[in-house]
Amino acid sequence: MRCVFRLKVEGGENIGEGGLVFAPNHVSYLDPFAFAAAMPKPILERTYWTGLKGVAFHNPFNAAVSRLAKT
Repeated sequence: MRCVFRLKVEGGENIGEGGLVFAPNHVSYLDPFAFAAAMPKPILERTYWTGLKGVAFHNPFNAAVSRLAKT
């Protein structure tokens, strides 16, 4: 994401240690990948995702990727 889309993060150091909810505007299915690429690694490792069951577990491939991504 950082290379292909030239993602630039500003203010990432301001993400606190408490619980947070990020709510993207869902311009595309790439939103979660952009959020993941923007997060510092320690926070990303403690992040859990939610999504539509029909999309995340629609087929065995999506289900495997969703489980790996802690969806």
